[in-house]
Amino acid sequence: MTEEKRIPMATIGFTTEDAREAARDSFYLDELDRQAEIASNSIFHAIMRGRETKNPHDPRVWGALQNTLFATICIARLLKPGPVREYPGLTKQQSQKYADERGEKLRKMLDVEDDCHILDVKAVRDAYEHYDEFFDRHLRDVS
Repeated sequence: MTEEKRIPMATIGFTTEDAREAARDSFYLDELDRQAEIASNSIFHAIMRGRETKNPHDPRVWGALQNTLFATICIARLLKPGPVREYPGLTKQQSQKYADERGEKLRKMLDVEDDCHILDVKAVRDAYEHYDEFFDRHLRDVS
């Protein structure tokens, strides 16, 4: 017998602002929990696989590390967003204010200090995101 797979559904269309805000907060907290689980599982997989392989280029190790990085970026963006794009129905300034307030509220709810290391993932992300430039710098004059 196959196990029935449920599709998670939630609504934030409540009649009072307090109820709507609580539902919104719950959604963000659930997503932070999900991303933290992905990051934790991925780093565990990278470590365990790294202990088994002699290959420093093992794609399963590097894939798990990239999964960890991406999940950590998601967490960092929710907790302390950088510049955001314009949200539907809001100006860019209003969108940024909303994102900044959301991040501040979540950090306060979770007791995450502004200098928490997980919020510093940008430097690592940028190195991965611009890895082609690293190759170019080192390989462009190779004869």
